[in-house]
Amino acid sequence: MKWTSFLALLLTVFFCCPIATLAGPLAQRLESYPHLLAKPSFPRKEADLIYPDWMAGTWLVESLLLHQFAPFSPDFVTPGFKKNAVYLHRPVSFLVKFIPKKVFNSTLIPVLNPHRAIIADRGFNGLSIAQAYLGNKGIISVKVANDNPDRQHSFFPDNLRLVSTVIGRGSEQVDSDSFITCEISEQRFQSPGSLYINEVETITAYRLVSQGTIEADQLTAIYLSPQDPQYFRSLNRPVAVYKYRLNLQAKS
Repeated sequence: MKWTSFLALLLTVFFCCPIATLAGPLAQRLESYPHLLAKPSFPRKEADLIYPDWMAGTWLVESLLLHQFAPFSPDFVTPGFKKNAVYLHRPVSFLVKFIPKKVFNSTLIPVLNPHRAIIADRGFNGLSIAQAYLGNKGIISVKVANDNPDRQHSFFPDNLRLVSTVIGRGSEQVDSDSFITCEISEQRFQSPGSLYINEVETITAYRLVSQGTIEADQLTAIYLSPQDPQYFRSLNRPVAVYKYRLNLQAKS
């Protein structure tokens, strides 16, 4: 189905910078592409990914898939890998938003943090990316769960649904204009009579080029879940890895 080729594409949007000058475990992991080893682990899950103030606002993103790699090919290739090849070197554009985070004061009234903790507008971004890749008729809605801001529900035609839940995240501060983030999400693709589960790692680094311009690279790795019959073949290593280049221009 068309929606399964969206396996590595309906992800929270993160952006990254050239990695040659960076250091640290996440930077080293970026540099290891395409030969990523076992999925990383984090001592605890942070409350949310906090972005620098220069990420605040609405951005027009041009995303370009530069390369994709299937470590176990030709013996084993994920269902969406070949279909995703249609996006190689084909720019895809969409809007994303980064917004001030609401916090609670002692009177339990939601107020904006005076220091402006900037977070991704996950619902808006998820729907915008889905529409860019699948068309307006290919996605019905994207909603963030009220009881868990780390859980996102995407609804597709024909009673198809994707439930994506962040299960781990980490970050590295590089300098005032660049930093790296990593999130791992469990994805549950539900259709009448079937369920497909995997995990997705999105590792990114950010760099502010100039006021209103960000250049970025991005790696996305797909892991099989223990319920998958091929799981023990992969032994917790990625079965598909994608490398993207992105350009962001601020919208007034």
